[in-house]
Amino acid sequence: MTITKNGDDSRPVAPSVPQLADFGLRDGDLKRLTFRRMLLAEELPTVGIVVITVLAIWKFGWWGIAVAVAALGLLYAARLGVERWVWSRLDLAIRDYDLAMDAYERARQAHDDAMETWEKRHRQQAE
Repeated sequence: MTITKNGDDSRPVAPSVPQLADFGLRDGDLKRLTFRRMLLAEELPTVGIVVITVLAIWKFGWWGIAVAVAALGLLYAARLGVERWVWSRLDLAIRDYDLAMDAYERARQAHDDAMETWEKRHRQQAE
């Protein structure tokens, strides 16, 4: 139930959908491949660790497994660093848009709940 400042039981106001233009984005920007997205993609580390493992075992024998595990640790640390510190303006705008969309979805769910309560109250008053 949403009660306005005047105390009347008016219909709840729906939240507004975030617009791409408000964040400096265009339609294609959400699907665009950025340097950060490329580095954080799952395919790149998978291919890298397979190649490193094969080369390490070939070069160092069974010790190559230890080298491959160490390389996997370095790869994980590098991905963590990229995830935390590599941000372009486009990445920041997309992150802000995603956060606004998450907030919109929560507000829309709260609005739907408030509308159900409001409709139920008005049905009961009509009876």
